[in-house]
Amino acid sequence: MLDLLDEVYYFGLAIGVVLAVVFPFVAIAIKLDSPGAIFYQQERVGQYGAKFTVYKLLTTKDLSIDRCI
Repeated sequence: MLDLLDEVYYFGLAIGVVLAVVFPFVAIAIKLDSPGAIFYQQERVGQYGAKFTVYKLLTTKDLSIDRCI
């Protein structure tokens, strides 16, 4: 059982290192591609009605102007 916990720990550590390397490049690409913020913040409701804030990379384009008639 301890071996499984070690594997999960090291896998999580490896994923964290990979994301730490990739994340700045993605943020720079988003900033170069579109004006405005890099992050998007949204308030959500969790278990038992607890509110929490989620931070996401802003990876979608605003199409509302293109869809206006």
